[in-house]
Amino acid sequence: PRATMMRLRAVRRSFGRRAAWRPKPAAPVAPPKGVDTLPMARAALAAVAGGTVFGVATVGAWVMVAAGEAEEEEESPPARCSCAERVEIFGSLSPSYDSTVGRDEMVMGLPLLRWWLVRQARGRVLEVAAGTGANFAWYDLTKCTKVTATDASTAMLDAARAKLRRRDQREKIELAALDVGRPPDEAFAARFDTVVDAFGLCSFDDPAVALDNIAKCCAPGGTLLLLEHGRSHYAFINRLLDKYASRHLLRWGCSWNRDIEALVRQAPALHVLSLRRFHFGTTYLIVAR
Repeated sequence: PRATMMRLRAVRRSFGRRAAWRPKPAAPVAPPKGVDTLPMARAALAAVAGGTVFGVATVGAWVMVAAGEAEEEEESPPARCSCAERVEIFGSLSPSYDSTVGRDEMVMGLPLLRWWLVRQARGRVLEVAAGTGANFAWYDLTKCTKVTATDASTAMLDAARAKLRRRDQREKIELAALDVGRPPDEAFAARFDTVVDAFGLCSFDDPAVALDNIAKCCAPGGTLLLLEHGRSHYAFINRLLDKYASRHLLRWGCSWNRDIEALVRQAPALHVLSLRRFHFGTTYLIVAR
């Protein structure tokens, strides 16, 4: 028995030593000779720079793909396209417009910008160049008395009608043909508390006249909400926009190289309340009165 007790004590001491054992922390591994460590600030700067290069490359690729042509020098003078010709182009594009443009809008985050803009609409609302109704889902109809969505293309309006799925949309959103390239008649002049235009100023032969006519639809104290695209902050992007402008116009009915900020600030009837630019300055979010 005494020998057995001694063996038990030895076993307990052995287990106690094992329980108390802890592995030693591993020594830090030094970088190989000749290789510098990258401080956090420099790492962040490198990440931002890499993201910028990627973004610039993406924009350049998007411009060339959207133009739908191989890279070639363009010697001919810029093409012109009347409002009537643009309407014909939009009519031909209407069956596939959403599926073609929708992916680009999603990648660029445009649904979020549409939501931010359109949720501000109040009272009697006029939407010009409504197209296929991409903004319908974003209206807060509890704050809108009526939304009159208009476009010069009846084919586009037919596509938009399919988006009036909810009962409140069918009750509060009405569709009407309207060409804001011409002065508004009594049914539209000075009648609306909010006027919305998303990517419409690129679609008129004379955008200054169209913007003036849009402003005339605002009631006294009314608000104009604009989401547009045009020239960039950066010269190299503007060169690409200019180079492919004619091809893009003839394919899409869209003049994508206009100086939207200058156009809005020079409009005599408008006072700009806020103006923000995104996507290297090519997307404009504007609130004016």
